[in-house]
Amino acid sequence: MPTQPTPRFFSNVAAILCLVCASSFVTAEEPAMPSAPAESAQFTNLKSLVGTWQGTGGKEGEEANPIVVTYALTAAGSTVMETVFVGTPMEMVTMYHMDGEDLVLTHYCMAANQPTMTAQPSDNPNVIPFEFTGGANIVTGQELHMHRAVHTFINPDHIQSRWTLFIGGQPDHTALLDLHRTPTEE
Repeated sequence: MPTQPTPRFFSNVAAILCLVCASSFVTAEEPAMPSAPAESAQFTNLKSLVGTWQGTGGKEGEEANPIVVTYALTAAGSTVMETVFVGTPMEMVTMYHMDGEDLVLTHYCMAANQPTMTAQPSDNPNVIPFEFTGGANIVTGQELHMHRAVHTFINPDHIQSRWTLFIGGQPDHTALLDLHRTPTEE
């Protein structure tokens, strides 16, 4: 007469199955990451900004205020995150990344909208001009949003960014950020 399996038998089988499954995870290869899109020279320039920058910012032609801006790589190095007015109620984030062959940005604005811009060709490798291509939460009729941004690399430790605000389809003013890299402590 065949004997019935004991609870210990089931416990041993379960332990063996767990070991077999666990060993397959240990020896399995990591899933392949999708290949990153090709980077433009403009995006490579933006990646060089990683760190903390200090300087001044305000409407061009008016008295500027002190400002701190940080740049960080995220998403496995495929995105540059710019944070402006760090630690203040006006803090804003802009994300830069490649979309196919295009360098694009999405600006998460204190105006509670998110304009998207695409980098335009430039004869000067130290200038990256961006133009509005769409966005979210932009109220038709008012259309208050950042519409244009131009980043100028003066040298590796000095940049200027000009952001043009549009209202009702027309330029209202340009904000100038004049920034210098904060030396890192070693």
